[in-house]
Amino acid sequence: MHAIARRLPMRYRLPFVTVLLASLGSAGPLFAQTRTAPAPFAAINAPIATELSGTRALSTVAFVEQYFRLPGNRGFDLAIDTVAALLRAAGYVPEASASPMDRLVYRVESRPMSAPAWTPEQAELTIAGRRAPLQQWATNHN
Repeated sequence: MHAIARRLPMRYRLPFVTVLLASLGSAGPLFAQTRTAPAPFAAINAPIATELSGTRALSTVAFVEQYFRLPGNRGFDLAIDTVAALLRAAGYVPEASASPMDRLVYRVESRPMSAPAWTPEQAELTIAGRRAPLQQWATNHN
C-alpha cells in the first residue's frame, strides 16, 4: 500500500499546467499550428509547439483517470507522484532543494487532513425492481 495511510497529506495541483508540463519531451505536437501566434508570443510559441506531445499528454491523463481521486487518497497521491516524476524527468527541481540558479522549479503543497481519505473499492447502483445494476464501480468510476 502507498504510504498515504501514514502521512495523510492533502495535496493540491493537477490542473491544466501540470498536464501541459507532463506532455513535454515526446515526439509530435499537441495540436497542429494553423495560425501564427500574436507578435508578443511568436518567439516562445515555436519552441513550445515542438516540445508538446498529444500522445504523452493523453498517456498521462489515461494513467490518472483510472483512479478515483480525492485529496489525500491513494489515486490522488499516485497522480501527484506521477506528475512530479515527469517534471523531474523533464529537468524540474523540487522547490525545497532548488538553488537560486534553477529556472525550472516545482512545488507540491501538502496540508494536514482533518479526517482520513478514502477510496471506494466496490459499489453499484440498482433501480428498485430491476435485476441488473444500472451502474457498477468496476466499469464506471463516476
